[in-house]
Amino acid sequence: ASLFLLPDGRAFEGGTYHPPWPKYGMAAFRTVVQGAADRYRRLGDGVLRATRTEQRPIEDVELNDVLMRIVDGQHDDGGWGGEARFPHGPRLLLLADSALLHGDLAMRERCGRVLRQALKAMVGGGLQDHLGGGFHRYCVDGDWGVPHFEKMLYDNALLSTVLLRAWSAGIVDGSMAATAGRALEWMVTTLRRPDGAFNGSQDADDDSGEGHFYAWRPDELSAVLGPALGRTVAGAWGVGSSGPVDGGCVLRPRTPGARSLLVATRRRLLAHRAQRPCPPVHDQAVVAWNGLAVIAFAEAARLMGHPPYADVAAAVAETVCGRMVDGRLPRTLSRGAPDGVLEDHSAMLLGLLALHQCTGAARWMAGALELAAEVQHAFAEADGRLRQVRSAGLLPTVPIRAEDSAEPAGWGMALVALQQLEALGWADARPELWTPRPPQGAETHHRALLRHSRPHRSLVITGDPEDARTQALLKASHRPWRPDLVVLVVDPASPGALAALGCTDGRLYPGPPRAWRCTGSACALPTVDPEVVGDWVREG
Repeated sequence: ASLFLLPDGRAFEGGTYHPPWPKYGMAAFRTVVQGAADRYRRLGDGVLRATRTEQRPIEDVELNDVLMRIVDGQHDDGGWGGEARFPHGPRLLLLADSALLHGDLAMRERCGRVLRQALKAMVGGGLQDHLGGGFHRYCVDGDWGVPHFEKMLYDNALLSTVLLRAWSAGIVDGSMAATAGRALEWMVTTLRRPDGAFNGSQDADDDSGEGHFYAWRPDELSAVLGPALGRTVAGAWGVGSSGPVDGGCVLRPRTPGARSLLVATRRRLLAHRAQRPCPPVHDQAVVAWNGLAVIAFAEAARLMGHPPYADVAAAVAETVCGRMVDGRLPRTLSRGAPDGVLEDHSAMLLGLLALHQCTGAARWMAGALELAAEVQHAFAEADGRLRQVRSAGLLPTVPIRAEDSAEPAGWGMALVALQQLEALGWADARPELWTPRPPQGAETHHRALLRHSRPHRSLVITGDPEDARTQALLKASHRPWRPDLVVLVVDPASPGALAALGCTDGRLYPGPPRAWRCTGSACALPTVDPEVVGDWVREG
């Protein structure tokens, strides 16, 4: 990131990822610097007033307008935009919610169809590392064929989450869940740190150049697998004599039997690939991205019934929350890191909520309540908007961003989390936070509003979280995925901070573990039967 300052230290302009030469429609960094210098020479201190004047107001856009632009704007190849193809994780998550919650049945079906087409294109193209698992940053062509080979933690967390939600909701088939599982395993084997958290990315370049680690040639496949099998695999996976990576080709399935061939040969191909120079991992653990990883692993544990994923999520949360002081998180886990921004607090807040609903452990809900209070206290403007930082400091304006980028905006994530706490009767929720309306690009914000517009549904389980009967009730609530259902587990003997949630009123008494199905403050009679809980969840 680059920030341009006045002589007294006040910032008047900034930006990120400026390339050294013109690339992908972006100006070269030298041009950006020259432009900032020219503006300062022309305007002097007045450049601050010009910056404030240029700040774009937030334009109110309704959810249906957003969805129509997404649905109508999708290309035949499943992507959006210009020549390059980006995964658009926040958009996919909005489509998943809308496919289940939108009030218009036709729109539900259209959102599900568009989501299915997008995921099929991403999983089947060069965006996915079919051999080693995980997803690259984006594809440079309009056919999802050739990726920019960098792999980001947040992309893999978001795509794993949406793949598993779509699979659990019946929008896509089980192969998508398997793809998500491989992405999660790649995160563990490649990005995991000794302290349990995750590093942020794996570079696109290795010692041989960009993409060489992932590309293959026909003679190389024959050398590893033998001539006959090598030719078969090359044909099935589109490996020809001349590919885009200095003659090498990116693996991409071309025949119906391609995936079964790869399963049979994966071990040998991976062993050969491991001998190549490997792209380095960037050892920067961004708190927001780790929060997204907690969500992905906690939901994978729930939806796939794989408890080790919950252990991964818990280890990340332990490490990050160990750096929390009075509700404040750092921006990264590096020593001396600055205070975290809104995204860091909101993503980890959502991660702790997901981890509680996966495990039932009270400490994760208690941590979520602490973070929620911090978000409302430290980041909220008087008019209900949520700013990026606690205070503007030397910045020319208070940074407020509703629009998502490649990762969800902190404002939208905060509202998604606060909606869940409202459904549980959190008395400290501030209603004015729902007043500002989001613009077109604020897809996470719109997702929060969609959930907020629905009746607040919760499942309250009372019992010792260590009791097998409590865990049986909780496990019965895990599938299928329901975006409008929030689960709370509270121990009547020691409710602690969870007693502040209104949904526990009148339900914290001795006896066997029970489950209540609630809509708003009205709850049906409780049950002790996990099968009944499962029926409640399946009924929607």
